[in-house]
Amino acid sequence: MTKSIYVIGEPLHEKTYWYTMMMDAINRRAAYRRQQVISITSEELDKIPPACAPVIVIGATRPWQDRLVNHLLSRNLRCVLLSTHFQSVGENVSVITLNQGNMSEYAVHYFRETNRRRIAYVAHNPRSINDSAKFQAMTQTCRRYGMQFDENDIFPFDGDLEKCVQSFVDRCDPYDAVLCSSDVSGVMLVKNPQLIQKKRIPEDLYVISYGNTLLSKLVSPSLSSITLDYYQAGTIAVDNVIYLRKNPGISSQYTVLKARLVLGASTNFESIDTFPLPPISPLTAGIDYPGFYHDPVAKDVLGVEALLNSLDKTGLYILLTLLKGYRKTQILDSLYIAESTYKYRLNKIYAMAGVKRKEELLARLQKWINPDSLDDFLAHQSMMHEEDDDIE
Repeated sequence: MTKSIYVIGEPLHEKTYWYTMMMDAINRRAAYRRQQVISITSEELDKIPPACAPVIVIGATRPWQDRLVNHLLSRNLRCVLLSTHFQSVGENVSVITLNQGNMSEYAVHYFRETNRRRIAYVAHNPRSINDSAKFQAMTQTCRRYGMQFDENDIFPFDGDLEKCVQSFVDRCDPYDAVLCSSDVSGVMLVKNPQLIQKKRIPEDLYVISYGNTLLSKLVSPSLSSITLDYYQAGTIAVDNVIYLRKNPGISSQYTVLKARLVLGASTNFESIDTFPLPPISPLTAGIDYPGFYHDPVAKDVLGVEALLNSLDKTGLYILLTLLKGYRKTQILDSLYIAESTYKYRLNKIYAMAGVKRKEELLARLQKWINPDSLDDFLAHQSMMHEEDDDIE
């Protein structure tokens, strides 16, 4: 018998990469397990039948998350919480924790195993809960390995990300590795014209960033990006809901996801054998609010990433054909779509990108996106979807 799984997500983050990946996994896993996903807001808790608990909660900011969990518990509704916070919230709340500190541990370990010894940390924001967790773990891991790292190796973000990246470029000579606090800063770093003149990536400088966003794969050189398996988190959430329904005597479960490194050209795709270290300590972390970066270049990077995340497969193919210089007739033939459909989709892309003409769109995209990388990404996605169809 098909049952419903209710999902409540924090509205602030619904367009982010990690949220999109979690929801994609939840929908796919639920369909495979013959469950219907119903997304509701935090104002619609009365719609949830008791038999449909636990409820999946996707949250990243602590006040919103705590308030919603308390409201659910006051209605005797159990929940499965996808969170970046290490915490013990008691009975009837299962937690799938995304271990932020483990990401920094993995990055430092990787640099050590690939014979990189001078690490810089770029775009650290001391006011960010996320960055503080990453920085604490990075400092402890460098100390454990006996690697040089102190406050002089930190290039802090004070509101102007372009200025922050430039400060590293001006002092980059002694470094053979850099860890960027986000893919946004990583993209800006590898595309910095002065750095390109001073350092060869990856020959002279390995670059790793956090996030594994789509743009990190499409920039040239592509970024090695350390991330948490958000897709796995969504899959586990669905399985936990079904397991807890079948086992009412079990009040909650606790799962910790570890980091993984997605290799790119910025570290020469160099792999290492293992990552033996356990997490150093439970670290509290949170996702920062959109609008975190205010300087024009950073906002441009974020805007392109938001555009990419808003497009479906056909929309991304339209971008690819435009970047490759296809004429309209070639685009229509290659995508098997009508001219009216193409015009409608293109106008939607213009609106999302905040432009009015193709030339404006291309001028914005060509700064950050390598067409060959986008082509490879779409080919890989097609292959993955074919494998999913075979399994189902």
